[in-house]
Amino acid sequence: MMIRTISAIALSMSLLGMNSTAFAAQGANYFGIYGSYSGFRQDAVGGVSVPKYGMWGGGLKYGRDFTRHFAGEVHLLFPSSDTNDFSGSPVSLDVNYALSVFARGNLLFDNDRVQLYGLLGLTHAKGSASGSGIALNGRKTGVSYGVGVELYGNASTAVNLEWIQLLKKSDFDYQTINLGFVHHF
Repeated sequence: MMIRTISAIALSMSLLGMNSTAFAAQGANYFGIYGSYSGFRQDAVGGVSVPKYGMWGGGLKYGRDFTRHFAGEVHLLFPSSDTNDFSGSPVSLDVNYALSVFARGNLLFDNDRVQLYGLLGLTHAKGSASGSGIALNGRKTGVSYGVGVELYGNASTAVNLEWIQLLKKSDFDYQTINLGFVHHF
């Protein structure tokens, strides 16, 4: 149900922006690919401290610039996993996917070659933990936010670095740092 809602929002954002004019030399649509390092922290379970997990992965993003200062983005974070010691036994944490929809506000500098931006949206993630007698599967949805910077080498291609708080609940948090490329078309 949540995946359909996120997909409907993303499609609506794309359709709303179809008639907007592009920036001077770049297209209104953009696509990105990135490598990511994700951190996951869980509060103690049954009085036992849970280790922090760090996971390497990657992802894709698609966006649409509605104006110079406002865009919409959809991110898909690919599977990642990490294994840590939990009460003397290895426990593996696997994130199957994280799908996010964001509104994006841009601040432009240096003839639009540097863009600082903020992200606000929703993330739906599915993951599991196994080992040491633990077998958990779950899905979580929540508000997400982040910041980033894009550095343009030409009018349509940039290197970007961003930090995103994907999910933050009362008992855990899940965040990522992404480094990648974006191309406008």
